[in-house]
Amino acid sequence: MGNGHGVSTAAAPAVPERAAGGMGVLALPELGDDIEIIRKQESISFRINSEILYGSAKADLSLEGLAVLRKLLPVLKDSDYAVTVEGHTDALPIRGGQYPSNWELSSARAGRVVRYLASNGIGRARLRAIGYADTRPLARNDTEQGRASNRRVEIILEQTPAPARENNP
Repeated sequence: MGNGHGVSTAAAPAVPERAAGGMGVLALPELGDDIEIIRKQESISFRINSEILYGSAKADLSLEGLAVLRKLLPVLKDSDYAVTVEGHTDALPIRGGQYPSNWELSSARAGRVVRYLASNGIGRARLRAIGYADTRPLARNDTEQGRASNRRVEIILEQTPAPARENNP
C-alpha cells in the first residue's frame, strides 16, 4: 500500500530496503506511511512532508503532525546520538503573513519540532535546529509536485554521540 510520499509499507514484517542513489531507503511499518527513512553510513534521516506537520506558511504543529512526531519519540529516545532537525521550503516567496521569508519559516518550523522533542524527553544538549529555506531542494521547483517534495522537515539521527555536557560548578 503506497502513500504518495514514495514509501510503501505493504511489505511483510521484515524491513523492506531498496537502493536509491547510494543510500538505503527504509520503510518501517511501525512508523507509518508519513515518515520516509533514509539510511546513510553516518546517519539516519526521518523525512516528513511539511503538509503533514503544518498549515501553509505556518510553523505551529498540526494535530496530525504531533501524531507523526509521537511515533518517532521512542526511536529518538533510544539513543544518545545527536539529533538535527532541518526545515526546508520550496522556492516560492512568501507573500504576507507572519514570516517575511522562507529563511524565517524554515527556521521556525525546525525550531518548533526541536521544542516538541525537548519537551518530550529528548535531551536538549542532543538537539539542534537548522533552517535551509529553499537551498537544498529534492526536486525542481517548477511544478507543484516538485515544490511539495521540497517542503519538508528532516530529523537526522547522527551516528556520532552528542557532545558531552559541561559541568559548571
